[in-house]
Amino acid sequence: MRGLITQRQVRDDYGTDCDRLEKDYVEFFEELGFEITPVSNFQKINFSADFLILTGGGSINAEQPERDKVEEKLFKEALHQNKPIIGICRGMQYINILLGGDLSKKAALKIARPNNLDHKVVADGKEVMVNNFHDDVIFSNQMSHSIEVLAKDEDNDTIEAF
Repeated sequence: MRGLITQRQVRDDYGTDCDRLEKDYVEFFEELGFEITPVSNFQKINFSADFLILTGGGSINAEQPERDKVEEKLFKEALHQNKPIIGICRGMQYINILLGGDLSKKAALKIARPNNLDHKVVADGKEVMVNNFHDDVIFSNQMSHSIEVLAKDEDNDTIEAF
């Protein structure tokens, strides 16, 4: 199976917009036996794959405008073709936005969740520890109505997987 994987939009030392993809994503999916093709944020894209991966990295706002456009186009086309879509961190949050949900800044949490410190999540009735490297969260009342929640930080009422 072949999947398309999105990349961060970053600026290099010369001020030029570039793509960046962490090797861990590629290694993880290749170890599972998938062929992964990175998608540039700066070219016209036609969706032709078995599935789509929207990666993490950065917040959802005007920070990565080309990435937002590419991911939205790919998401809509994958949905139209009834192809599986995997959203990781920012990718998951963006899917929620694209389906009519919302998100908030982590500063609004009842219990602080520092970056680089694992926190407790309940998934399928079991407690697991997950990492935290981002500043955005989805509260339960911000979920798109078309999404089924799979994991939640019950202390803060935030959605961790759907």
